[in-house]
Amino acid sequence: MKINSLWQRIRNSREDENDILPAPHVEGQLHRNLKERHMTMIALGGTIGTGLFLASGQALASSGPAGVLVSYVIVSIMVYFVMTSLGELATHLPISGSFNTYGSRFVDEAFGFALSYNYYFSWVVTIAGELGTEAVGIAAGESANPRRDVPRAMNQVIWRIILFFIGTIIVMGLIIRYDDPRLSNIHGVQSVAVSPFTLVFLSAGWTPAVHIMNAVILTTVLSAGNSGLYLCTRILWTLAMEGKAPQIFCRLTKGGIPIWCLALTTVLATIFFGLSFIGNQIVYQWLVNLSGVMGFIAWFGIALSHWRFRRAYIAQGYALEDLPYKALFYPFGPIFASILIFVAVFGQGYTAFTTHPFNFNSFLSAYISIPVFLILFGIYKFVKKTRFVPLREIDLMTGSLREREEQQKVHPYIVVAADRAPTDIDL
Repeated sequence: MKINSLWQRIRNSREDENDILPAPHVEGQLHRNLKERHMTMIALGGTIGTGLFLASGQALASSGPAGVLVSYVIVSIMVYFVMTSLGELATHLPISGSFNTYGSRFVDEAFGFALSYNYYFSWVVTIAGELGTEAVGIAAGESANPRRDVPRAMNQVIWRIILFFIGTIIVMGLIIRYDDPRLSNIHGVQSVAVSPFTLVFLSAGWTPAVHIMNAVILTTVLSAGNSGLYLCTRILWTLAMEGKAPQIFCRLTKGGIPIWCLALTTVLATIFFGLSFIGNQIVYQWLVNLSGVMGFIAWFGIALSHWRFRRAYIAQGYALEDLPYKALFYPFGPIFASILIFVAVFGQGYTAFTTHPFNFNSFLSAYISIPVFLILFGIYKFVKKTRFVPLREIDLMTGSLREREEQQKVHPYIVVAADRAPTDIDL
């Protein structure tokens, strides 16, 4: 009976496919052409990269098969709760700013401001590397049918990521010894020859594995870069539309591409990537370390926004049955995910405390992004005199799926936005 009850809850947590209406296109806004497969691949294409193909070997060498399996399981639990929280938010409010805008609306405008710039910087630095699973939330703003496709994409990303990472670690731990001397030679992405995937193939006597892995890793890096440019341009465009970035970044091409956002992001990404070839890569490594903690801050922003959203939804008298997608295990999910995130963030620089003498540079590179985030939050709050939004004053309907569907029923052919972005660039 318990198993049947849980399965019924899982089915109820997905979208109701009856009376599905495609999201209307709004003039002057980003085009809503993305399908379920597009959103899924944007997230998967960025997440599955060098972190899986190379860093998993470092994790195996330092923690052993049992330790790395436990670590990956814990992170998978964190990902599940964060993604289900984002699924509920992104299905109800399929907007391009995603959790960055949710932070402004459900917590504090200063929180959303700091979260947006934090997230933009974290990915513009590592466009050549990989992305996070939360990419689906940002892509939801361009979904052709958010009621149906966003929950499906969320569920697919969650289980595929868990399968790829957990399954890989189990197979790797069974085949490769954690004290294999070849694993200790892995330094970043400098040697594909010692990728744990390559070692598995070599153990089977397949010597061309090095060349195959070169091709695979090159493909994943290009995919991650493509997804990274997509995410960064959408974040910067949303900031400009909200008045938090120069208005030139509001401009779209005829095809709905934020062209100036794309140009700036490409230039910045090229500069940051070029730093990896200068000196002994200390500056670039600092930037990468910063982006890692910033990614966890973004996940915390998702969990906090979901916790506030659900409380406001109930406080304002809305019925939970009306939500297109409901996250399982609320409020345990976002609370437990937040606890895991805090543990992960403060565990980032534990090596600084275990070395003698105390390694101040390691400590600073691991935690400097936290005060940077707080400074951004404090400056915006002081200048704009923002406040934490009371639950009963939170705007739950503007831009929501319900509002879009009601507009389409009234105006099934034309929907014009009052604050549309200029689209006079013909490309």
